Amino acid sequence: MQQRIAMRVVAPVAGAVVVFSGAGLTVPSAAAGTTMAAPHTRTDERVVKQWIERNAHRLGSADPSAPLDDLHSLRRSVGDASIVGLGEPAHKLKEVTTLKHRALRYLVERMGFRTIAWEDDWTLGMEVDEYIRTGKGDPEALLKQMDAWDTRECADVLRWLRDFNAGRPESDKVRFFGVEHWYTWTPAYDIVKSYVARAAPALVPELEAHLEPISPVGSRQDHVDWYKDVTPKQPYVDHAQRVYDLVEGLPHRPGDRAYSLAEHAARQIRSFYLTYY
Repeated sequence: MQQRIAMRVVAPVAGAVVVFSGAGLTVPSAAAGTTMAAPHTRTDERVVKQWIERNAHRLGSADPSAPLDDLHSLRRSVGDASIVGLGEPAHKLKEVTTLKHRALRYLVERMGFRTIAWEDDWTLGMEVDEYIRTGKGDPEALLKQMDAWDTRECADVLRWLRDFNAGRPESDKVRFFGVEHWYTWTPAYDIVKSYVARAAPALVPELEAHLEPISPVGSRQDHVDWYKDVTPKQPYVDHAQRVYDLVEGLPHRPGDRAYSLAEHAARQIRSFYLTYY
């Protein structure tokens, strides 16, 4: 069975877009491919209003705990898409987050989505995933590390995901992933060092020679600010590339999850240094 993914990222996906309007509390129910002329004059506002009235579905409530029957139009909008994007005009908007929470509930409870991809640090996402799967950790403490999502409403989303997973078999639990490519923190470096120490201890000195100049110091934002200002950047990019090449070139068995995790961690490290190059 193809895994279905619900994404909390800003990029919409053609044919699987969920659009929230705080003023009207609406979700579009038009078929994929419907187009609307861009307004150029004030008189075109009437055209926009008419399009909304024809294609929107009014919700009965913005309360995340409310019954979900008024969201059936979402099923028609999603169709058989395996990826759904839930965007927003800005972070930390209470009304938007609560509406997205309701949509997320529908996607998980009624449509079987089991993966949440969130716009934040991949390594932090691993901690959030552990919380929603096992209950280990504190959602407020986790969200304080997620600057864009540090709100009570987002904490409610994480608690709901934890409650949904409680008592379910591992194969039916919702999983959580951070998909930010530039906020890559120390756990990624630790994953790489730990794997190389086990798989190829003779290469540890070479690995450390490349990791030492690029390992984060201070907070996440301190590290970002430092690298944005440092010049020249090429030596740091070169070190990150050598770290990736070293890990990627290690012998491994097909399907080796430990290798895949280390390779992805090395890829994340490289992505950070390439982002601001």
